[in-house]
Amino acid sequence: MNLGDKLYKLRTERNMSQGDLADALGVSRQSISKWETNSSVPELDRLIKLSEIFNISLDELVREECEIKERPQEQPQIQTVYVEKASSGTAQKIIGVILLCFGAVVLLLLWIFAGNAFGAMIFAAPFVLCGFICILVKSHAWLWCCWGIYFSVEVYLRYATGITWKMVLFSLLYEEWMVQLIVAWVLTALLLVLLLASALAYRKTPINTTKENLVFIIAGWIILALSHIPIFVAPFYISPEYSGLFIGCLDWCRHALCVIVLINTVRYIASRRRLRRSTRE
Repeated sequence: MNLGDKLYKLRTERNMSQGDLADALGVSRQSISKWETNSSVPELDRLIKLSEIFNISLDELVREECEIKERPQEQPQIQTVYVEKASSGTAQKIIGVILLCFGAVVLLLLWIFAGNAFGAMIFAAPFVLCGFICILVKSHAWLWCCWGIYFSVEVYLRYATGITWKMVLFSLLYEEWMVQLIVAWVLTALLLVLLLASALAYRKTPINTTKENLVFIIAGWIILALSHIPIFVAPFYISPEYSGLFIGCLDWCRHALCVIVLINTVRYIASRRRLRRSTRE
């Protein structure tokens, strides 16, 4: 029995879906599917984790001639782990529903008493975004909630006060430090902290070290660099009436692209290092 067949047999015997096993390992569901169809092979650290989850030795897992001999005495402990994971996911969804309800109440009250629909949506946005994230996102929901809050604050500051992170680029032009400039520096610092936290949170999540992924990462960095050059962005500018909205959307797209490319770059480098280390061993 090959590795893929063993993984499928062990997973189905425990009534685990590919998503459940992926969550336990911190990988994507597509990775589990590729392992079970023998399209790819798990890295050494993932094999060790699989042997711990299924209560079998690493030798029994990877060698085709070995029969699977489970250790039943440790089975209750493994089941407890999955019960804890399930209860944690349920609590997160409950928190998400509470946040959505609270956001709806805030939106309704501000709309009725303040009479400003856009302002009401801005103040309710953090609760609504975090609510949807808690319900839909299973991995690192706290990180994406922080991004949702940052996005809401950035939108409010941009359109209510005119403060953006770009003000820090012109700090030397100001004769004295104003409150707006200090807020811009704080906003920039928070952006850098979130970018660093995103990279660290996903650094252990494996990625296939293929040439296609490397090309995707390099292309992402090139597009991100070109988006900051006016000559490449100028043809897309629209009428002055909507220029503020266009610039805001462009900045948000840059942030999103930077997060995606940075995370995948860190994952790619970490996966390459693990692959080299396992090859030496």
